[in-house]
Amino acid sequence: MAAMKDTKHTNEEQVPPVSIELDREARLIDLRILIVEDMGLIAHELRQMLEKMGCEIVGVASRLREAEKFARETERLDGVLLDLNLSGENSYPVAEILHARGVPFIIMSGYDTSNIRADCSDDAHLQKPFNHDDLASMMLRTFISGDAA
Repeated sequence: MAAMKDTKHTNEEQVPPVSIELDREARLIDLRILIVEDMGLIAHELRQMLEKMGCEIVGVASRLREAEKFARETERLDGVLLDLNLSGENSYPVAEILHARGVPFIIMSGYDTSNIRADCSDDAHLQKPFNHDDLASMMLRTFISGDAA
């Protein structure tokens, strides 16, 4: 009788937060992500975060024309991390291509949402600086259909 009680107690224990976090991020494994970021250090940090999550980085674009080409020509994109300011040029043309293709993206900007163009105001937004957990949560909500992370 005591053994059954112990077994029941073990089953009722809560899953540690670390396990929940790993399980949550497991849904991001193998997502094909494009990084559009002109600051080399930030692009490098994003690449490391995505690789840690198990994502496949299909490219890193630091200039507008390069980003437009990736957005247009990459066969399968599961999501894009999109900096709004690429060396003084805004990246709204990339957002327009992604909208037309139905590819979800997250706008990354040092500006708050009031400075985002109206046609992109409903798109996901992460205000810089952000951390790994912020990025993972936003990616789940934006890139994983029906997720309410």
